[in-house]
Amino acid sequence: MYKIGILSRPGKVLNCIHSEIVKSPFFKVDIYIDSSHFVRALKANKLDALVMITEEFRPNHVQIIREVKKYFPKTPVVVMTEKCERSYKISLVDFRKTILLSFQEEAKDINGILFKLIHNLHVIPRLASRYTTEQMARISIDNEKTSAAWIVNLAQDGACFRIFNHKFQKGHHVRIEVPLADLKKTHVLRGKIVWEKIERLKNHKASNSQMIGIQFLGA
Repeated sequence: MYKIGILSRPGKVLNCIHSEIVKSPFFKVDIYIDSSHFVRALKANKLDALVMITEEFRPNHVQIIREVKKYFPKTPVVVMTEKCERSYKISLVDFRKTILLSFQEEAKDINGILFKLIHNLHVIPRLASRYTTEQMARISIDNEKTSAAWIVNLAQDGACFRIFNHKFQKGHHVRIEVPLADLKKTHVLRGKIVWEKIERLKNHKASNSQMIGIQFLGA
């Protein structure tokens, strides 16, 4: 079991993040209100990863993280904030095993991200907001027959799709057709599949549906 240290003021966000992390059977959580106790736990090698919660991420936080990574370069650091700007997410890319997350949009992702960082797996920060949708679409590879798809969520740079009875692979370049009934036209996009997974039924058997993540490409 991995020990996760959370540094935060008491409040709703702390309670929500703590509740989310303890859902994982791999993590045990210690909460620190006082930063001096937090640092002592780090020096004693009692923590496998750090979660820092702040209402608003500011430029001085970059310097704080720089100091933490100077003395604890191998320790994963996840910063959770209520106000998260794209530029600040980019500013933390240079710090190894460090990421900035939006509480409103990415709280549910924290366990997967912590697990990846602890196991030295690369995590790409999400730089665009995602919006839930139930829009239908059609996807094809080259000149192959199109497959019906549903857009699960949508961002400026990509989207997640659910496909039935067709198995796409990571790396495939695809053509996406999105019918726009109100405008009586079809919007066409090009994209690349960056991840895919077969969905599982409650009995853990593979279903006939597949989730794919597509990054949009320029025309």
